[in-house]
Amino acid sequence: MKRDRNLRERSPRIQEIMGKIPPWVVRWGMSVVFVVLLIMVFVSWIIKYPEKVIVNLKIERSFKSGAYTGVGFVREVDFIKIKEGMRVKIKLSGYPYREYGILEGEEEDKDYIEGKGFRVRIKLGNRLITNFGKRIEYYKGMNGTGEIIVKEERLFNKFVKRFGGKN
Repeated sequence: MKRDRNLRERSPRIQEIMGKIPPWVVRWGMSVVFVVLLIMVFVSWIIKYPEKVIVNLKIERSFKSGAYTGVGFVREVDFIKIKEGMRVKIKLSGYPYREYGILEGEEEDKDYIEGKGFRVRIKLGNRLITNFGKRIEYYKGMNGTGEIIVKEERLFNKFVKRFGGKN
Protein backbone atom coordinates (compact mmCIF):
# COMPACT_ATOMS: atom_id res chain seq x y z
CA MET A 1 0.00 0.00 0.00
CA LYS A 2 2.72 2.41 0.95
CA ARG A 3 4.44 1.81 -2.35
CA ASP A 4 1.27 2.54 -4.37
CA ARG A 5 0.79 5.78 -2.50
CA ASN A 6 4.37 6.90 -3.29
CA LEU A 7 3.88 6.15 -6.98
CA ARG A 8 0.65 8.16 -7.11
CA GLU A 9 2.30 11.10 -5.37
CA ARG A 10 5.28 11.09 -7.73
CA SER A 11 3.26 10.52 -10.84
CA PRO A 12 2.14 14.17 -11.41
CA ARG A 13 5.66 15.44 -10.78
CA ILE A 14 7.17 12.93 -13.17
CA GLN A 15 4.49 13.66 -15.77
CA GLU A 16 5.30 17.37 -15.53
CA ILE A 17 9.00 16.74 -16.10
CA MET A 18 8.39 14.28 -18.94
CA GLY A 19 5.80 16.56 -20.60
CA LYS A 20 8.19 19.50 -21.05
CA ILE A 21 10.30 19.61 -24.19
CA PRO A 22 13.63 21.31 -23.56
CA PRO A 23 13.97 24.56 -25.59
CA TRP A 24 17.29 23.47 -27.12
CA VAL A 25 15.58 20.41 -28.68
CA VAL A 26 13.00 22.66 -30.34
CA ARG A 27 15.65 25.09 -31.65
CA TRP A 28 17.94 22.33 -32.97
CA GLY A 29 15.03 20.39 -34.44
CA MET A 30 13.81 23.41 -36.39
CA SER A 31 17.36 24.16 -37.54
CA VAL A 32 17.87 20.59 -38.77
CA VAL A 33 14.57 20.65 -40.69
CA PHE A 34 15.52 23.97 -42.30
CA VAL A 35 18.98 22.70 -43.32
CA VAL A 36 17.49 19.49 -44.79
CA LEU A 37 15.01 21.55 -46.84
CA LEU A 38 17.83 23.79 -48.12
CA ILE A 39 19.84 20.73 -49.14
CA MET A 40 16.83 19.28 -50.97
CA VAL A 41 16.29 22.54 -52.88
CA PHE A 42 20.00 22.72 -53.77
CA VAL A 43 20.09 19.10 -54.99
CA SER A 44 16.90 19.59 -57.05
CA TRP A 45 18.54 22.63 -58.66
CA ILE A 46 21.60 20.58 -59.68
CA ILE A 47 19.83 17.46 -61.01
CA LYS A 48 18.58 17.67 -64.59
CA TYR A 49 15.63 15.51 -65.57
CA PRO A 50 15.54 14.53 -69.26
CA GLU A 51 12.35 14.32 -71.29
CA LYS A 52 12.77 11.41 -73.71
CA VAL A 53 11.10 9.94 -76.75
CA ILE A 54 11.48 6.15 -76.90
CA VAL A 55 11.84 4.53 -80.32
CA ASN A 56 12.49 0.93 -81.41
CA LEU A 57 15.41 0.98 -83.84
CA LYS A 58 16.80 -1.34 -86.46
CA ILE A 59 20.55 -0.85 -86.94
CA GLU A 60 21.65 -0.69 -90.58
CA ARG A 61 25.06 -0.42 -92.21
CA SER A 62 25.74 1.46 -95.41
CA PHE A 63 27.91 -0.68 -97.69
CA LYS A 64 29.02 2.42 -99.58
CA SER A 65 30.33 4.50 -96.66
CA GLY A 66 30.50 1.92 -93.87
CA ALA A 67 28.49 4.19 -91.57
CA TYR A 68 25.91 2.81 -89.15
CA THR A 69 22.40 4.18 -88.86
CA GLY A 70 19.47 3.44 -86.57
CA VAL A 71 16.03 3.59 -88.21
CA GLY A 72 12.72 3.56 -86.37
CA PHE A 73 9.17 4.87 -86.29
CA VAL A 74 7.58 7.15 -83.70
CA ARG A 75 4.11 8.49 -82.93
CA GLU A 76 3.07 11.79 -84.47
CA VAL A 77 2.96 13.51 -81.07
CA ASP A 78 6.62 12.54 -80.52
CA PHE A 79 7.61 13.26 -84.13
CA ILE A 80 6.98 17.01 -83.75
CA LYS A 81 9.23 17.20 -80.64
CA ILE A 82 12.27 15.74 -82.43
CA LYS A 83 14.80 18.09 -84.02
CA GLU A 84 17.90 17.34 -86.06
CA GLY A 85 21.06 16.93 -83.98
CA MET A 86 19.38 15.76 -80.77
CA ARG A 87 21.33 13.24 -78.67
CA VAL A 88 20.23 9.61 -78.70
CA LYS A 89 21.20 6.80 -76.33
CA ILE A 90 20.74 3.30 -77.77
CA LYS A 91 20.47 0.07 -75.80
CA LEU A 92 21.02 -2.91 -78.09
CA SER A 93 18.79 -5.95 -77.64
CA GLY A 94 21.59 -8.50 -78.21
CA TYR A 95 24.08 -6.76 -75.90
CA PRO A 96 22.93 -6.13 -72.31
CA TYR A 97 23.64 -2.46 -71.62
CA ARG A 98 24.77 -3.07 -68.03
CA GLU A 99 27.56 -5.27 -69.33
CA TYR A 100 28.41 -3.68 -72.69
CA GLY A 101 27.18 -0.10 -72.25
CA ILE A 102 25.14 1.99 -74.66
CA LEU A 103 25.73 3.48 -78.08
CA GLU A 104 25.43 7.21 -78.53
CA GLY A 105 24.28 8.92 -81.68
CA GLU A 106 22.40 11.93 -82.91
CA GLU A 107 19.16 12.45 -84.78
CA GLU A 108 20.02 12.87 -88.43
CA ASP A 109 16.78 12.93 -90.38
CA LYS A 110 13.04 12.53 -89.97
CA ASP A 111 10.28 12.19 -92.51
CA TYR A 112 6.80 10.84 -93.11
CA ILE A 113 6.51 7.66 -95.14
CA GLU A 114 3.08 7.04 -96.66
CA GLY A 115 1.45 3.94 -95.18
CA LYS A 116 4.19 3.36 -92.58
CA GLY A 117 4.26 6.46 -90.38
CA PHE A 118 6.81 8.87 -89.00
CA ARG A 119 10.38 7.65 -89.49
CA VAL A 120 13.52 8.87 -87.73
CA ARG A 121 17.13 8.14 -88.67
CA ILE A 122 19.90 8.13 -86.07
CA LYS A 123 23.53 8.65 -87.11
CA LEU A 124 25.97 6.36 -85.23
CA GLY A 125 29.24 6.89 -87.09
CA ASN A 126 31.62 4.37 -88.66
CA ARG A 127 32.25 2.22 -85.58
CA LEU A 128 29.95 0.68 -82.98
CA ILE A 129 31.75 1.51 -79.73
CA THR A 130 29.78 1.82 -76.48
CA ASN A 131 30.27 4.32 -73.69
CA PHE A 132 32.14 1.53 -71.82
CA GLY A 133 34.69 1.45 -74.66
CA LYS A 134 33.57 -1.97 -75.94
CA ARG A 135 33.42 -2.64 -79.65
CA ILE A 136 30.15 -4.19 -80.85
CA GLU A 137 30.13 -6.61 -83.75
CA TYR A 138 27.45 -5.73 -86.28
CA TYR A 139 25.07 -8.40 -87.55
CA LYS A 140 22.14 -8.15 -89.95
CA GLY A 141 18.86 -7.65 -88.10
CA MET A 142 20.49 -5.94 -85.11
CA ASN A 143 18.00 -3.84 -83.18
CA GLY A 144 17.63 -1.88 -79.99
CA THR A 145 15.78 0.85 -78.16
CA GLY A 146 16.69 4.48 -78.65
CA GLU A 147 16.06 7.26 -76.15
CA ILE A 148 16.00 10.61 -77.92
CA ILE A 149 16.70 13.35 -75.38
CA VAL A 150 14.12 16.00 -76.32
CA LYS A 151 14.65 18.38 -73.41
CA GLU A 152 16.59 18.49 -70.15
CA GLU A 153 15.00 20.48 -67.37
CA ARG A 154 16.12 21.03 -63.80
CA LEU A 155 14.16 19.03 -61.24
CA PHE A 156 13.57 22.27 -59.30
CA ASN A 157 11.84 23.84 -62.33
CA LYS A 158 9.63 20.76 -62.75
CA PHE A 159 8.52 21.06 -59.10
CA VAL A 160 7.81 24.78 -59.47
CA LYS A 161 5.72 24.15 -62.61
CA ARG A 162 3.90 21.24 -61.01
CA PHE A 163 3.02 22.90 -57.72
CA GLY A 164 3.03 26.50 -58.92
CA GLY A 165 0.04 25.91 -61.20
CA LYS A 166 1.85 26.48 -64.51
CA ASN A 167 1.35 23.80 -67.16
